[in-house]
Amino acid sequence: MASGSHTNTLDCCLSGLYTKALAVRAILLARDGADEQGMIRSLTIVLSTVIAAGVGAGAHQSRPSDQTAIDVPRVTQAEFRAKATANEVFVVDVRDDVAFKSGHIPGAVHAPATAIAERSDSIRRLAGTRLVVTYCSCAAEQSAAEAGLVLLQHGVAHVAALVGGYPDWIHGGGAAETGATAP
Repeated sequence: MASGSHTNTLDCCLSGLYTKALAVRAILLARDGADEQGMIRSLTIVLSTVIAAGVGAGAHQSRPSDQTAIDVPRVTQAEFRAKATANEVFVVDVRDDVAFKSGHIPGAVHAPATAIAERSDSIRRLAGTRLVVTYCSCAAEQSAAEAGLVLLQHGVAHVAALVGGYPDWIHGGGAAETGATAP
């Protein structure tokens, strides 16, 4: 994986100087002998620790203490492909504008994680009874899960985060389209 991809993943999944400093530390530790999977595990551990401490992405949002991003259901790439083929999903890309415009899952609408609450009504209306699948480019689909949690809190009944997000979609041979689509 190119170093630019790691930067995009960090920007997607972490907010604030403190959490970025922890992530950089994990990268530097992992770089000294760990393979890509070792680095991903290190980042996942750091991210999980930060989220558990309440300082991670989205921690500023009020939410019931019994709900966290970890509680948001996940959908595997294989399950997603089957549901997408059957038109049983409404796909939401929660990455930033640049990432979305450079390539996204065909048919996905763009609702950046930072604006997901404001777009929740239109997402709920457009999705109807379909499963809303959120995705990002994070190593542990953290931004997608955080966005999914916000959608659940705003009354969207069926939400799941795509395991592996956009990188695994592309790596698995999934198609990409470019341009802008917003709800």
